[in-house]
Amino acid sequence: FCTLAHPSLYWADKHYNDILNTPYAAFRDSAIVGSVFRNGLAFSTTTDYSEYPVTDYSPYYRQLLAKGYHVGISYDHDNHNTTFGRNNGGRLVIMAPSLTEANLYYAMRNMHFYASEDWNTRMDLKINSFIMGDSTSGLTYPTINFVHNDLDGELADSIKLWSGVEGSGILPVILAVGKSMNTLSFTDNTMAPGSNKYYFIEVVQNDGDRIITSPI
Repeated sequence: FCTLAHPSLYWADKHYNDILNTPYAAFRDSAIVGSVFRNGLAFSTTTDYSEYPVTDYSPYYRQLLAKGYHVGISYDHDNHNTTFGRNNGGRLVIMAPSLTEANLYYAMRNMHFYASEDWNTRMDLKINSFIMGDSTSGLTYPTINFVHNDLDGELADSIKLWSGVEGSGILPVILAVGKSMNTLSFTDNTMAPGSNKYYFIEVVQNDGDRIITSPI
């Protein structure tokens, strides 16, 4: 499997056969499990966790979801120097029962991960017992439950619930917003019978750090 490190419609002024400009392909979907939120700083030599990238690839993530791709959202440092995650506190956060190779691969393949600029924030996104990366179905309107838990006690300045229709080509929209809270619960009673939607969360903390989840 792979994640996309710095996706772009254009690279070095040359147009490539980008997957957003070609029809949805199941063979690509089977290999790509994630697309990055932030990437870099590739050539930084900073090791005090103070230098954050300004790139924002989250719009590309939303376009992939609209296209019908089943991808989560990751975070890359793209180290070209031996700083190894010490440029900044941004992290790809993987949810696994224990730190083993098997659990690591299982979590990545199943999109049980999210992108965070805060290295000790825990995100819990569920529909019933299903977590981010999972798929589920049912006969009732889905209720999305989310908890933001920062180990430093930091409050979420805003919690945004995004949703879109899988494969529609229409970008996701914000269904609900919570302000100055750490939990959000929302029942989507606009979902039409037989439709297939995805949901993900974006958090902005009081200090401006952003965290984005993979979808359900």
